[in-house]
Amino acid sequence: MNSKICQKCQSTFVGKDPRQVFCSRRCAALHNNSDKTGKCKRCGVQYLRDKERSPTSKICKECKRTSQQEATNEIKRRTLGEYYAMSTKWASKHPQYKWNSVRNFCRRWNWKPNLKCEVCGYSAHIEYCHVRPIGSFPDTATLGEVNSSDNVLILCPNHHWEQENGLQDAFEILAKRTIGREGIEPSTSL
Repeated sequence: MNSKICQKCQSTFVGKDPRQVFCSRRCAALHNNSDKTGKCKRCGVQYLRDKERSPTSKICKECKRTSQQEATNEIKRRTLGEYYAMSTKWASKHPQYKWNSVRNFCRRWNWKPNLKCEVCGYSAHIEYCHVRPIGSFPDTATLGEVNSSDNVLILCPNHHWEQENGLQDAFEILAKRTIGREGIEPSTSL
């Protein structure tokens, strides 16, 4: 048997194949991916870079997730007035234009896999419906308040249209949701 020295960890091992230069698959992977590893600038942990998603990333996945969560929380704390003042492009536009960007946050923050219409259970296409319209909130309301799950219904296009046109009561849908999940009486304070 031929004794060899691992090129990565310098330990002695017995190779089964004459071409084998590493003591284990772990050492081979560490060596072959060494240019893909990095040291996180936030926490200092060695991590394997994801070449497809972020080849030049300077932080690990956990720190990136934490950073994104902190950024989301910062946006949720902004008031509508602060958010609208950030961009001059909304000044000359119809209010619907600026409300669309608030709706985009709603879609991002309230998304979960396998969402279904809260009335009929349809899941091929769902829409996020604000119980209290965005335009009815004062500029002092926060984006988190406007897009909270208590102010958003998940509806199919048909039931969304019915709710918007007064054929479906949003508070009845909220009441079914509240009673179904928590077994308590609904509140109609929105």
